[in-house]
Amino acid sequence: MHRLFQSLKENKGFSLIEVSIVLVIMGLIISMSTPIYSNFGDSYKAKNTKEHQENLMRLLGQYALLNHQLPYASDPLSSKETFGDESHLSVGIVPFRTLGLPESMAKDAYGNFFTYAIQVLPEKRTAKILQRSDFCSRTPLRETLTVEENGQKVTVTSKLEKGKDFLSLVIVSHGKNGYGAYYGTAGNIKKRDYGLHGKEEEINADGTSHFVNLPYSQNEDNYFDDHVVWATRNTLVSVYGGGSCYQSKDKTPEIL
Repeated sequence: MHRLFQSLKENKGFSLIEVSIVLVIMGLIISMSTPIYSNFGDSYKAKNTKEHQENLMRLLGQYALLNHQLPYASDPLSSKETFGDESHLSVGIVPFRTLGLPESMAKDAYGNFFTYAIQVLPEKRTAKILQRSDFCSRTPLRETLTVEENGQKVTVTSKLEKGKDFLSLVIVSHGKNGYGAYYGTAGNIKKRDYGLHGKEEEINADGTSHFVNLPYSQNEDNYFDDHVVWATRNTLVSVYGGGSCYQSKDKTPEIL
């Protein structure tokens, strides 16, 4: 390179061969640095997505304490959807209007909507005013929300009973490939159902209340870049909501 610039100084210009050599060298430098910048960008987006999920968990924990229940999921494809929790769905996208959030807060760092799923609790059938302990005292009639971690089902309790903890909430980012995620903006949302993906990503994309979490893998036969976070009711209240479900003398959990 030094000789080329020296040649320019002596001959007042580059020859075509010299220009070609310089362009080739510059191309090699750029091609070598691109993967570094790409990997850095992917790492940043993964970290940003995880932080975003944690923030949503905190907000939902506080919402549950104040409103005695988690909000239902929003239906992204409904023409009448206001993106609140009026749809009464257990699986959909984050009900950002109910939570008082902008649409961008319901998306991961890749620009796709998070999948949001909850364990539905039985409705109160009494005119009695809801107490703060209601979120901790209610128990689901049956387990509908499940997660597998590395092939093992997450088991909180062997039997659903009053006072027992249970899986309450799952939030899924469908990763860089976005397979199974909803994307777009309000009024023009579509589901991404194409691209390289593994069979476990198909489970996370099928719209049911069953989810799978595995280590990151770029293996074509078992590709997985989803990021799945979940919380039990008690964890949601204590770790994210700042409250505490505990067993009182009459065996009924309450919220401090």
